[in-house]
Amino acid sequence: MSSAMINHIGMTAGLAACLLGCSATTTNSGHTSNAGQLTSPQDGAIFENPVRLWADGKPIDTGLLSKAAHAGPEIGDVDDDGDRDLLVGDFPGYIWLFENTGTDHKPVYTARGKLQAGGTDAKTPVY
Repeated sequence: MSSAMINHIGMTAGLAACLLGCSATTTNSGHTSNAGQLTSPQDGAIFENPVRLWADGKPIDTGLLSKAAHAGPEIGDVDDDGDRDLLVGDFPGYIWLFENTGTDHKPVYTARGKLQAGGTDAKTPVY
């Protein structure tokens, strides 16, 4: 799977790992003693097994959204409803919005397409 700076953005290593297919996600507490978990040699952080993030009943896969599947995930309350939505930047510079219709503790993401600014697709220059 090649997959997932508005208000209160908070990037997490765990979210990046979930979307990018990396080997692990961080725990909320930053440490645990459960068996089968990995420790990063760089910072000593404890990681849990990865989980996939879903939107509309399907795994979020930037390879299906964009012809260049590199993902730059961020979370932030885009719609000012008190929970953190998911934003995923792709290599061409577009930002894909996944609205959280659940809660921060139990997010439910709904794909909303490319983030809009002034009625057009928001885009950041890559170079």
